[in-house]
Amino acid sequence: MFSINGKTSFSYPKIETTDKGQYPFGTPYYLLVDMQIQGAWVGKADPKQLPIEMEVDRVKFYELEK
Repeated sequence: MFSINGKTSFSYPKIETTDKGQYPFGTPYYLLVDMQIQGAWVGKADPKQLPIEMEVDRVKFYELEK
């Protein structure tokens, strides 16, 4: 689950399957934080609002206890 300010923004369920790569979070990985200017989640970019900035105060990782 991915959340911003306590609100879920996206979740990726783990399902039982033999398909390789269905749930990539079982192995160590890096988190890349970037800013998406336009796309399926955020829509079209308005050129009048460019340039823009993104400030990140902190990023926390929590290990899900099973």
